[in-house]
Amino acid sequence: MLITIVNHNHTAQALQLAQRLRFYGEVVTLDSGSHLTPLEQTAFDVCLPNVYYCGLLNAAYAELVKRPQHTALYFICSDVEMADPATITLAAEAMRVPTIGVYAPSAWGAHQPQMRPRNTGGCRSALFAEGFCFAVQHAVVQQLCPIDTHLNVLGWGVDILLGYWSWSLGRRVLVDDRVIVRHLPGTGYSRAEARRQRKQWIAQQSGAAQKFHHLATWEFMKTELGPWVWGWLSRL
Repeated sequence: MLITIVNHNHTAQALQLAQRLRFYGEVVTLDSGSHLTPLEQTAFDVCLPNVYYCGLLNAAYAELVKRPQHTALYFICSDVEMADPATITLAAEAMRVPTIGVYAPSAWGAHQPQMRPRNTGGCRSALFAEGFCFAVQHAVVQQLCPIDTHLNVLGWGVDILLGYWSWSLGRRVLVDDRVIVRHLPGTGYSRAEARRQRKQWIAQQSGAAQKFHHLATWEFMKTELGPWVWGWLSRL
């Protein structure tokens, strides 16, 4: 599993996280238009202009493609706080299971209710996992990447369609309550613009993907019922 840490203006956190995670696998650091000193630039493997979320996911996917020895991608934003980096081994274990397509830790600060920690003591199925910290099988992410950043650069809707492709390929999406990370709130960009981009990007997807995206925005589909309801509908 290739670990990619993506950064925009949380440089110290990104480099510290990279140092901690290198004990558990190959790490690639990618920066998106941060204000870096010359020394900080040399600390990143890839320095890009500000390419926003989809540009960073595309770049992380490109790094995965360069390394065929890795069959999964771990994608983590530098504003994610991970108390125990050793828990990343649980993601690696999940990615070795053929029937799991996407894996994510539970998270404080998540926007989506299915991501918030629960006292299950294990993993639970979800329709999709939020996109700030997750592992995904190569077979799943290659269905989506590279994303057309002329349509959607800010990234809304990408997490939902990763869920769609995982379930479409017969693989589950899991949220792990054994692992809790914290995601800092705030984006700094226009939510209205993000919605506009999502709308035009989703309109270019297949009819089944559009239906999945529409259903996934319903609150009851973000409960444990979501995967069961989608499975039933997809058989009709």
